[in-house]
Amino acid sequence: MAGAIADGTAELQPHWRNDTPEAKLLDQRLRRKNLPGVVGCALLFSIPLVIIVILLIISRSGP
Repeated sequence: MAGAIADGTAELQPHWRNDTPEAKLLDQRLRRKNLPGVVGCALLFSIPLVIIVILLIISRSGP
């Protein structure tokens, strides 16, 4: 494949590129499909952080 690219004879599929309408549509679909996972990961990592901050505040406000 590297030789075909160097020779200029490589045929790239439209969805392989990032500047074609097909690729932009595919990217939008994948982003919508992965959105629940992104939200879940954000919650998964933010909840322990909030707990740690609360515990730090409680431990510093003690006698």
